[in-house]
Amino acid sequence: MNHEELSERLWRFAARIGNVVDALPDTRLGRHVAGQGRKNDKGGDDASRN
Repeated sequence: MNHEELSERLWRFAARIGNVVDALPDTRLGRHVAGQGRKNDKGGDDASRN
């Protein structure tokens, strides 16, 4: 797998996670899980920080 393929897979994964978070119910647990998903979405490329 090359860099472009990995990048594409990661973008697709992130989009799927976003869809899951959006589909969570507006309950205490749903809001907690959604908050964790947003909290961990820092954006950017961690590899570029090395």
